[in-house]
Amino acid sequence: DTVATSRALESYRDLDPTFSSTREHQLLVDLAEAVEQGDQEVFAEKLFQYDQLSKLDKWKTTLLLRVKEGIEEKGEDFS
Repeated sequence: DTVATSRALESYRDLDPTFSSTREHQLLVDLAEAVEQGDQEVFAEKLFQYDQLSKLDKWKTTLLLRVKEGIEEKGEDFS
């Protein structure tokens, strides 16, 4: 839900004014854009770039793979 994602990011920026300058914020913005565009390749590339500097733990990786799979399913819907 892109509306809920935008609201959550805005809420986090309100709670911590420095959040918008963090790598984590940029990752979330990039991933949200990739999901909205239905672009699984961009999603994977942004995650890869982030993971090169800050390793994602198993829990986060599992959740993000589920999101990525959801993007693939959306893109493969030919009905």
